[in-house]
Amino acid sequence: MTTRSGFRFRSPGGAAILSGLLLLLFSAGFWLKRLATRPAETLPDLGPAPAFEGRDARGRVWRNADLAGKIWLADAIAPDCGGCLVRNLRMADLQVSFAKTDVVLLTFVSDPNLRPPEKLEQLSRAFGAASGRWTFVSGVPPFPADRFVAVDGAGRLRVSVAESDPALSSRLLDGAGDLLRESRATRQEPASAARPSGLRPANRR
Repeated sequence: MTTRSGFRFRSPGGAAILSGLLLLLFSAGFWLKRLATRPAETLPDLGPAPAFEGRDARGRVWRNADLAGKIWLADAIAPDCGGCLVRNLRMADLQVSFAKTDVVLLTFVSDPNLRPPEKLEQLSRAFGAASGRWTFVSGVPPFPADRFVAVDGAGRLRVSVAESDPALSSRLLDGAGDLLRESRATRQEPASAARPSGLRPANRR
């Protein structure tokens, strides 16, 4: 399958993948409403996020310390990743959902064919990765390549979801939303400061 910019991915399931893409493209609005209305939950602490090092298309080196104080979500592109198109569109949806927050998205690229800077730049353009918000970095992911993860501002791993989990989208969005609420409560910020794009405060009587 080929993106609009000409970037080509191998895709194993034609009709099924296309159906999935359609659902992904229209899911952001539904989950924004869900985040606005669901009660906050306390997420488990899964331990410190494993150390990593990667380099982006501009040659900047990324390490855990660069994300101190930030909530970040991450996935990975491994060699022969048949479902990477869907994975990247899922990350694009997350970027839209959290556009007005300081949540950072990282995609680790371990496929040697996609690790050169020009390929990372091509990936960024193909999926509309906004500078400073979603970054493709070359390097081995610090977690299993078939998982999506969420890390809090203290560098603790709080969500780890397998790509095969049917509740993947809801667990990621709900988890990131809970981390934003948790961060807001810790810093005692106004509610509007930690609300993902499109969320409205609950009606008060």
